[in-house]
Amino acid sequence: KAFMQRHHIPTPAYRVFTDIDEAKEYGATCPLPIVIKADGLALGKGVVIAEDRDTVFSTLTSMMVDHIHGMSGDTIVMEQFVTGPEVSLLVLCDGEHVLPLASAMDHKRAWDGDTGPNTGGMGVVAPNPYYTQDVADGCMQHIVFPTIRGLKEEGSAFIGCLFFGLMLTPEGPVVIEYNCRFGDPEAEAVLALLGDDVLDLLVSAREGALDTKSIHFHPGYAVSVTLASKGYPVASEVGKTIHIGHLPPGSSVLHAAVKRSSDGTLTSTGGRVLHVVGRAETLTEARNLAYEAVKQVAFEGMHYRTDIGCRALEGEESDGSSGAVVS
Repeated sequence: KAFMQRHHIPTPAYRVFTDIDEAKEYGATCPLPIVIKADGLALGKGVVIAEDRDTVFSTLTSMMVDHIHGMSGDTIVMEQFVTGPEVSLLVLCDGEHVLPLASAMDHKRAWDGDTGPNTGGMGVVAPNPYYTQDVADGCMQHIVFPTIRGLKEEGSAFIGCLFFGLMLTPEGPVVIEYNCRFGDPEAEAVLALLGDDVLDLLVSAREGALDTKSIHFHPGYAVSVTLASKGYPVASEVGKTIHIGHLPPGSSVLHAAVKRSSDGTLTSTGGRVLHVVGRAETLTEARNLAYEAVKQVAFEGMHYRTDIGCRALEGEESDGSSGAVVS
């Protein structure tokens, strides 16, 4: 957040706290809702949107006193709540040059209708229909390029894949978060659209040669649906036998929290177990394909959202477009 302020990169207003009493004092009078973030890795679950004072205080206690996210909760960020379509953007960087991958729309909440607790991600659509060419041009000019320049100027030139978590507010795009990695589950859908060898691109990034590369994408859309364990994201049941039938052409199942025994049996080992991906020419076709493939997968307690892609379809209809850009 301080980096973004130094380099005039748009981001919501915020306060940082390391003392629980000071955080609670601010929380007693701050505007609601307020976004509370653990300042570190928390498996995608370190963000709470607190809509009332009780949630503010209980969240601060769980993060800073009970340490539910370990040391990541020693410092917390309390951030202005902003609204608008969210966009995940993965950008390959070689320290100076960039190649953006397809934009994506994550679905963070556990249950249909964007309800329930935050998760590491229950599904993705790529590209994001709200990320039009005009929006992309503005984000590159005001967010991506200033970020890469700023990192280089401060002696921390970034090489690899940089994740930009964006929100398209009525006042314009803002940065919600950075991650120095491929997003999960964004990568499952984004890489399904990539027409090039990702390893070749990463090697070029390491060698400072992205300016010699172009990037190509398959036409259409990819939709990824996360299959989670019963109890996720609070207390996941594991050790369940996984059965995968015949997948329809154009779909795939990516293993996340899965163990294969010596006899080939697959069992679940964590919360988000599998990602089922469908790729097709239209968003509706990709969505239908992904859910047809989901029907071929089963394990006890399997949970998934049935509305992945519905919000994206609304985005297409709102501007009549297929105007989403992938680069």
